[in-house]
Amino acid sequence: MLSEPSETKKILMSMSVLLCFAVLIYWGTGEMVRAVTAVIAFSPCAYLFAGSTAAAGAELSLARRSILVRTTSVLRALGHTETIVFDCNVLSRAGILDTDFPRIVTTLRHMGLHPALRADDDTETAARIGTVAGISDLRGAADMNRETKPSAPIALVHFHQCAAHGSSIRIALSSSTTTADAVILSDDLHAIPVLIRMARRTRRKIEQNEIFGNTLGFIGVGLAAAGILTPISGALWHAASALILLLNAASLRSVGEREKKFAF
Repeated sequence: MLSEPSETKKILMSMSVLLCFAVLIYWGTGEMVRAVTAVIAFSPCAYLFAGSTAAAGAELSLARRSILVRTTSVLRALGHTETIVFDCNVLSRAGILDTDFPRIVTTLRHMGLHPALRADDDTETAARIGTVAGISDLRGAADMNRETKPSAPIALVHFHQCAAHGSSIRIALSSSTTTADAVILSDDLHAIPVLIRMARRTRRKIEQNEIFGNTLGFIGVGLAAAGILTPISGALWHAASALILLLNAASLRSVGEREKKFAF
């Protein structure tokens, strides 16, 4: 899985930069009010909280479609996924090698994903499934183990049969089939593109909010340094910036609601 700085580290880095700017403003202008206003106007937490809001909205939309994700970082990592590997042995036993699977493979390719099959020891079955689905990339356990730290995470799809809860699809962002980073509470393969789309939207929203948050924050610092903002107007700038980011993040929920009306 891709490693990303934690929210705590991002806040600390933002605060460090902000304090440096505040010191420079005070040193350059000699006015403590401007330095304090700069600290008030900048919102280092707003875009991070907005990122959490985006992830929460996405997780809620997915849960309503019976798709569960383990953590927010799973959504971010899935948003970077370029390769999706299907467990070939379980796939052949699940009895779902009908017209839907080739269509799902085509959909994933149109989304820019590279479908592959995990063959392990049964290469004959893997080749047969690959012929039906149009997949030529067959990977054994050794191939998966060599890619423990790829440039982009690999999503491994396997199917789970339970007498109590029925069939489910589990997605792991590693070579292990025992860890479920995301679970689809059915055997409906159409839910996989839905999950990947939402993960990509979530990643984009979080990245947008980080850019917007920093931009609005440093504009506020510049206005405070120029004496245009006062502590009161700086606080209003802070609140307005946070509101913009939260609204941008919350739009994921409406996207999820609209997607329910369409079949994938």
